[in-house]
Amino acid sequence: MIILYGSINSYSVEHGRAKQIYHRLAEKQNVNITWVDPPEPIVFRNVRYGKTFLQNLVRPVGITADNINTYAPVGLNFYLSCKLAWLITEAWLNRFVSKLILTPDLIIVASPIFLSYAKKCREKGIPLIYDCRDFFAKWPHVGRYARSKEEELIRLSNLVVVPSFALADELTSRHGEVSISVIPNGVPESMVGGCQSIDKKSRPQIGYIGFMGSFVDLQLLIEIAKIKQDWDFVFVGDYSQIRKLVNRAPANCKFLGEVRPDQIEGIVCDLDVGTIPFVCSELTDVVFPIKLVEYLGKGKPVVSTPLREVDRICGDLVYFAESKDGWIHCLEAALADKREREFIDFARKYTWEDLTERYYAEIGKVLAEQSGRATWGGD
Repeated sequence: MIILYGSINSYSVEHGRAKQIYHRLAEKQNVNITWVDPPEPIVFRNVRYGKTFLQNLVRPVGITADNINTYAPVGLNFYLSCKLAWLITEAWLNRFVSKLILTPDLIIVASPIFLSYAKKCREKGIPLIYDCRDFFAKWPHVGRYARSKEEELIRLSNLVVVPSFALADELTSRHGEVSISVIPNGVPESMVGGCQSIDKKSRPQIGYIGFMGSFVDLQLLIEIAKIKQDWDFVFVGDYSQIRKLVNRAPANCKFLGEVRPDQIEGIVCDLDVGTIPFVCSELTDVVFPIKLVEYLGKGKPVVSTPLREVDRICGDLVYFAESKDGWIHCLEAALADKREREFIDFARKYTWEDLTERYYAEIGKVLAEQSGRATWGGD
């Protein structure tokens, strides 16, 4: 079976949900995946991304890995905020993909930039799945035209896959009756379990792992670090968007930058508490953060801002805080928390291996409904 996956990230730099799931899908005996990603979307007026724009003109094509053929055609990477750029990039992608693969068995797209090609596939009776990984309409750099295309994509899709029940509720309230399947985020099964050896630090280690941009309140943690000088704060991820903030951070804040995926487990093991300091908004309220399962999978307590989906999933397993004083109180309580086994048991329910099997079953249902057969794949 040939699956055409229209990505939002290059396979070579994707470390999250998409790579975890589709890499495992490609290990199935009867599955081959063609992975196509458009240029990295940025905002046209943000001139400091000029280098990124130029890099998109010389992108690798035809990388192959484990039944996944990856392609990265060129285009205009500010297409999400500019209608003209969208039309040019969409036309080029449609032409590129149409020549690349004539008749996939299934098309899965993570971005409405692939809508034009998806329409052609649906006209041929090829089923379509929209892999809606985030609340697309609430991203600040997404313009009105791009939002309208997502609405059209949702109506066109046989199935919309989302990572949280909160996002499923939002899509249903906005678009009416939509066929939706919730496949949560997770962690590799090998990363669930107690840390084998811990180099216990003399000072408490408070950590944050992930994106450092507009919807993450790292200023809050840095202000707490100034108060709690006897704690160390560890930040892992690309901090290029917050360099001024980093330069003003106290000495007990350590910014490690981006790390390889295989280094995450060791870093989490060194922490005493993991944090999710997201700014509360419609965008963050519906997310199921991967870092949540990464922290809990190694038995680490978590302090988070009050997010609807995190509260629904975890309840009293996670400490929720809003104000600076509330955060300090919750961090102190988390440092004394001894529920390591409970945290690990929770994370065992969210492994990428199990979640991929659930996704595989959902794909089977879509193909069976389209073809009228009761079974699919290797049967």
